[in-house]
Amino acid sequence: MTIQLRRYQLRPGTLPTWVEYWRRDVAPLRREFGFGIRFASADHANDQFVWALEFDGTPEELAEQDRLYHASPQWAERNDDQNIPLIDTTIAVIEDVTVAAPGLLNAEANL
Repeated sequence: MTIQLRRYQLRPGTLPTWVEYWRRDVAPLRREFGFGIRFASADHANDQFVWALEFDGTPEELAEQDRLYHASPQWAERNDDQNIPLIDTTIAVIEDVTVAAPGLLNAEANL
């Protein structure tokens, strides 16, 4: 399992529209392409969107699936310049070091 932490810096005032787009178009399409979503958070005070993408494979396999995702006609159809509000993007492969605890919620079920 490979996890990517993705941080997007958005232009001021565009975060609410971006979140709506992400929920409607990005998250469902990512799942269609075999990705999982660990969590997604909106930091309104700093105009940032932070989320964790996971893929059942190596970092190289995730990168290849990500390339296929971005090259797909479905992405082209749904994107329609929706990435314009993004000023900066940071993507890093991370390790989940969470210790499972009783009652720990499954964040993906809430998306």
